[in-house]
Amino acid sequence: MFGKAIIILSAIAVVLASPLCIQADSSPVQLGMTGSEIEIEKPFPLRKVIKDTIGDTITETFPQPVLTAKAEQAIAASPSWLAESLTIAFSALDDLDQDLFAGTIIHATNPDYRDEIAFCVAHILTNTLTHNQFDYRLLEENVQWIYDLDTHLQHVRLVEYGDSSLGGTDYYTTTAYIIDEGSGPFEMEIPRDVYYWWIVHPAVTNERPTYVNPETAQAADPANGGFFWRKYFWESDTVYDYRTNGDWVCNLMADVAVLPTFLWDRQVVSLPSGRAFTADCSAMDIVSNWVLDVMHWGAQPPRPSQPVALAYDHNGNCGEYQDFLGAAIRTALIPANGTHTTVDDHVWNEFWDEGWVPIGDSDHTSLGSYGNGADYTYGGWKDISAAYALRGDGLEINRTASYTDSCTVTISVTDENGVPIDSALVKILGQSYYNPDNFGTCITACTDSNGVLVMPLGDNRDFKAEVYTDIGVVGTTLIVEDTVAGETYPFAVTVPGSLDVPK
Repeated sequence: MFGKAIIILSAIAVVLASPLCIQADSSPVQLGMTGSEIEIEKPFPLRKVIKDTIGDTITETFPQPVLTAKAEQAIAASPSWLAESLTIAFSALDDLDQDLFAGTIIHATNPDYRDEIAFCVAHILTNTLTHNQFDYRLLEENVQWIYDLDTHLQHVRLVEYGDSSLGGTDYYTTTAYIIDEGSGPFEMEIPRDVYYWWIVHPAVTNERPTYVNPETAQAADPANGGFFWRKYFWESDTVYDYRTNGDWVCNLMADVAVLPTFLWDRQVVSLPSGRAFTADCSAMDIVSNWVLDVMHWGAQPPRPSQPVALAYDHNGNCGEYQDFLGAAIRTALIPANGTHTTVDDHVWNEFWDEGWVPIGDSDHTSLGSYGNGADYTYGGWKDISAAYALRGDGLEINRTASYTDSCTVTISVTDENGVPIDSALVKILGQSYYNPDNFGTCITACTDSNGVLVMPLGDNRDFKAEVYTDIGVVGTTLIVEDTVAGETYPFAVTVPGSLDVPK
């Protein structure tokens, strides 16, 4: 196998996907109906519904979250656009943890850090925040390094909006980059949410963000050899120096990442390893070249996924390169994701320039080419089933149509009475690259408020699906065979049982 195996357990997928798929309206709603009335009193997302039936009136009340005074203070000090997601996050924690993570927001050493810390508290998975290997100090260190690196890097600058000292206002941060296409440099600013999800969030792909010992790849206290990747990449360490571990000699990131003055020139190129680090190179060239300088192609056990351990270990296949390159790009304050074709056994990265742009490292750098997916459409050697970018909270963002000629599969999920089921988790299973008779999960997503999921998928492939809902599960079912690019394939799924809905 060339890539690192990615295993998603059904139960875990349900837990991770459910909060991401729920669509809630926080406004009071009244619907007039003949002979009856339904009143919804300011619902709160992810809260159990309590129903009281009195005659022809059904009242649904959504209990408000129980927050500590410190959690409420932290929400008030954070940008108002984060209030709902912060409230959801705090309500999933016990009182001690609420106060602990609220304190990281309230007592940030720089008020400008508060929005980034609050975003991470709101969007790092609860089971990560409460895990015994997670160190709350990472929340501020992660942000402090973003601001410190901004003072060293020439191709990017932080942009602040609003007043962080006021709290409760819509203050936020983003980044702006120099693009140089040859006709003169100009500045490009990225959207707010791209900055927070793809630069600030400390999970690059599927690793648990924590302080890591470079040698053991295990969680470790900073006082005992534990490092976070932004700091370790930039400074290395005298005891665990990735530049000289084993017989490997490579550059310190701080020595080369300060050279470029622009993000890139928007040219699709293939760049060889061993190229020179010079000031006329782009940031994407320099960062990807540094990764090739540090890493050697050819994975050896134990194949860690933690970026800190990969820098020290110096070897890997596409899975390790994806984890390492993604963290390196984010260290250079450039938005980066990890893109996967799970059943086709390949992964790579993308960076942001008014949209997602492919980049892959192996024995060379492939910059800007959609051939990174290796599909026949772009001169590759396979038909891929599906491609997705994995966000820090586990959400899979469909990227299939960018890397292959694709079809559209439309799945409608209803109960046995024909009532649409929203937020049904659908696992799409595609054919294995190594054996087309074997199927594995290639992408997951949830139905919308109409019980419908519209999914771009690869051509010339067969697909199956599994559906998980609150009222039941539909096992593996063949949904389409031998897909044709440009075609649309409807498929209806009926889940045994009835939704409990108001009359």
